[in-house]
Amino acid sequence: MTSSTLKNVYVGKNNGDHRWSVPALLLILVGMIALLGVSHFWRGGLKVRKLSVEGNRILSEEEILKLAAIPESIGLYELDLTVVETRIEKHSFVKEVMLVRELPSSVRIRVTERHPVAILAGPEPVFIDADLVVLPSIRSKEIFDLPVITGWRGQKSSETKVGSKGLALYDLQSRRPTTPYGTVGPLDQGLPRAVNIIETANRMDENLYHLISEVRLLDGDDIVLYSSDFGVPILFGHGDEVRKLVYLHEFWNQVVSREGAAKLQSVDLRFEGQIVARWNRQLENQSERKPGAI
Repeated sequence: MTSSTLKNVYVGKNNGDHRWSVPALLLILVGMIALLGVSHFWRGGLKVRKLSVEGNRILSEEEILKLAAIPESIGLYELDLTVVETRIEKHSFVKEVMLVRELPSSVRIRVTERHPVAILAGPEPVFIDADLVVLPSIRSKEIFDLPVITGWRGQKSSETKVGSKGLALYDLQSRRPTTPYGTVGPLDQGLPRAVNIIETANRMDENLYHLISEVRLLDGDDIVLYSSDFGVPILFGHGDEVRKLVYLHEFWNQVVSREGAAKLQSVDLRFEGQIVARWNRQLENQSERKPGAI
């Protein structure tokens, strides 16, 4: 037998195997179609019976469910999760939201909220978060004890109008928005620095964060902090925020806590390697007098 004959025989054998496999392939195909049909029928019978919300602290569960507006007993897989997420994200205090289906009949709404870090002073005080998104005032079970930012350029030269999505800053001459609606943007470069100081203090120590009652922006990029204890001015300057906050924290814990903030006139953090503190010597002398002394 020649090599050509052997080749033909081998090929013929393979063709025979393929002919025998066609019924098996058809059977598998029919089974898959049937399985898909059963799966579709089963999925269509699943209804949304339970809704749960997690991650919310500022907004109530009722508010979020109202924003979601999920029809009662809608099909679990009929519900368009993206559409519902878009509806919820329209709220100013919602940063991100994700919906998750949970068999057999639940939908979980996971919310990431925007948390105010300071109050922008103005005709109508409003909140601002770490991303410089300006938020409208809101009634919430959360009580905000936040530092106030004053002296920002928009407070001096613009009027503010609050809408459903946040704050729009309007130039008084053109009467047109100077920043994207709901954000501060580049209107005032001092605001990012003020927020960074507040956020850094919050990350370092809760007591240091609560020590700051006001951050005042001055011309020339200078910043002055005011303490929550007796409103002591703290000359902060600009730049090197972490070092200055460390100095302030140690100085307040080691010195001011012992001497008392009432005796302190001012603190200057603008010099590297030292803190310049001015004390009210008259109060110091009065405190040193013995009872009954003139």
